[in-house]
Amino acid sequence: MEKNTFYFKKFKVEQGQCAMKIGTDSILLGALVNSNSPKRILDIGTGTGVLSLMMAQKYRIASIDAVEINPQCAQQAKENVAACPWANRISIHAQAIQEFIQEENYSYDLILSNPPYFIGSQSPEKQRSQARNQESLSLRILLESVRKRLDQTGEFWVILPYDQGQILLEYAIEFHLFPRKEIAIKSIKGGKVIRTVWCFTFNPSAFQKRELSIYDDESKYSSEYKKMTEAFYLFFPEKK
Repeated sequence: MEKNTFYFKKFKVEQGQCAMKIGTDSILLGALVNSNSPKRILDIGTGTGVLSLMMAQKYRIASIDAVEINPQCAQQAKENVAACPWANRISIHAQAIQEFIQEENYSYDLILSNPPYFIGSQSPEKQRSQARNQESLSLRILLESVRKRLDQTGEFWVILPYDQGQILLEYAIEFHLFPRKEIAIKSIKGGKVIRTVWCFTFNPSAFQKRELSIYDDESKYSSEYKKMTEAFYLFFPEKK
């Protein structure tokens, strides 16, 4: 497999132009999203476009807008979309989400994001630093964008490290968003929570919380993780 190409069962993703490569976070979020047949989807901070491609495969009638502030990544995403089977349903927008929501008046049944989560982290590569840091997309900007564009009956899905997820939960109340689902992600069964996947809505409802372990032990993927991602992975990558 080429270093800069990630092969899925029904599409491939080129990532040579993007500093942040495809990781487990995007795969987890894309696989865990369980929305009720959305017709319009917004992917905030799409990067390579992998989440939009996963959503296009999962929801066969959905139209998807994917927003990416980095011009190189946006171009890479456009190329990945052009090469996929669902190119007519995905639009890549090379701009900040603040600009996008001012120009477009659509509401979305589903909004999702794998946002940057480091604050003040420095990287030798400017592009990588931008992708990793909240300076270009803070949690408040993210929630404000969701508040303005999420349909009243829609869902917002997001993945974050545990501590950032708790901060997001506090902020969400200010934007009248209520948690519907919380999925605590552990690397190994019995280990600490490393990521949290949240689902928010405008309407309070019964709250569901569960855990997911990626591995059963140091080398074996859990059966739940395999079942959850089998529609996407061409084969399971080796644990690093």
